[in-house]
Amino acid sequence: MQTPIDDPNQALQNFLDRYCASNTAPGYAVMLRGPWGSGKTWFIDQYQERLKTQGKRPLYVSLFGVSKPSDISDQFFAQIHPVLANAKVQKTWAIAKSLLKGTIKIDLDRDGKEDGTLQVAIPELDKWASTEGAILIFDDLERCGMSNEDILGFINQFVEHDGYRVLVVANEEAKSIDRESGFATIKEKVIGRTFQIRPDASAALTHFLAEVSSRKSHGILAEKQNEVLAVFQRADYGNLRQLRQAVFDFSDIWDSLQADGLDQKAEFVNRLLNDVLTLSIEHRAGALSVSDMTELGVQDWSKYFNEKEKASEDAPLSPKEMALKRHGLDQEPVLALTASAYAEFFEKGDLSEATAKESLANSKYLANESTASWRRLWYLHSLTDAEFRSLSADVFQRLVALEYVSEGELLHAVSMMLSLASQGLIAKTSKQMMVVAKKVVKDSATAGKIDPGSSGDRSGSFSRDMAAFGLGFTDRNTK
Repeated sequence: MQTPIDDPNQALQNFLDRYCASNTAPGYAVMLRGPWGSGKTWFIDQYQERLKTQGKRPLYVSLFGVSKPSDISDQFFAQIHPVLANAKVQKTWAIAKSLLKGTIKIDLDRDGKEDGTLQVAIPELDKWASTEGAILIFDDLERCGMSNEDILGFINQFVEHDGYRVLVVANEEAKSIDRESGFATIKEKVIGRTFQIRPDASAALTHFLAEVSSRKSHGILAEKQNEVLAVFQRADYGNLRQLRQAVFDFSDIWDSLQADGLDQKAEFVNRLLNDVLTLSIEHRAGALSVSDMTELGVQDWSKYFNEKEKASEDAPLSPKEMALKRHGLDQEPVLALTASAYAEFFEKGDLSEATAKESLANSKYLANESTASWRRLWYLHSLTDAEFRSLSADVFQRLVALEYVSEGELLHAVSMMLSLASQGLIAKTSKQMMVVAKKVVKDSATAGKIDPGSSGDRSGSFSRDMAAFGLGFTDRNTK
């Protein structure tokens, strides 16, 4: 049985090998196309290295900003004669070109003797450098300052008259190309074969990981490459630039947490990786805004128990809704960090020490016996029946014992009890629980036990009426 090809561009690479190795001039150029971020430049960089190992010489030109043929001549000339990369020589060369109107006198081998003159217009490569095995690569066709008809006509000189092997790299779908008059006609004359470059996420990820400077985050990313690729493939944009930025975002947020032993909390690490990569990719794709992030994972218990409030399955989904559905974020997920922490990170590019500390304290994945019962009860959907009974009883007892002196804690405890009572999940009716709540507030005020929030426990991205400690209130609609 044939071994499966892991590289999605292996067949293309095989074709290019035959094209570049042919003893007979092909008589046509090859176009390599793909949308922005699909890995076109990555592929061509790797293929240039492959050509060099085969004893061939690739000559690469970026057409970005090129407005005249001499701009291309300059790039070819500098590659064939690396000595011209020297700043002093470049300056002398530029002066000579302006004075001599395109003719340059220069000592190329630095033996102290003039080696004649060179014209620096359209490059006649065979007259002043060895061209055997040269492969010409023109990148960024869609960003060229020359008209597409002119640049392809220029390239055609090498293809039709001189027998060069020429690769043209472009986003052919760009408006500047496909809507320009005459492009299709001149393309048909110059371009013999056109291929779509497919993102090689696995190879690209290996390269991106080498760029991660943080040793701590690098270890996690390297160990969980399959999970990283799974999120990228699930998003289905095929944009390697988004993958690269998502990797760096995870590295940044991991370093900002600064808590010992987090890498040993497997469930937390897996969820954090999934959260950050997903939000990073979808945010940069324009599907999720920072404000959208603040609503992620917010527990709306009334909606959870009320089937009537579920949206119609026939209603068309917005880009935001489609993104959430793709990644399972439409089902009120239990995030590794609070939604407000993610919103802060993607808005400001950093996570403050206070936010990081608060978010870790609220994380369901890091909860233990010492974690406040109201914090654990907040993640109602992930509790077992036994855990629910134990935690709800403890929160109620602490509430009536006036133990919640912080405004934020008091509001969370009351909100939870009111919501549970309305759903019939505790032995109090809604009216009974309302009476209890009012009495607790009155008694706490009389005893001087209520701290109205001066400690900042209601800070964060939510409004003051919606959350405390970065967690949204579970019964926000109750008067």
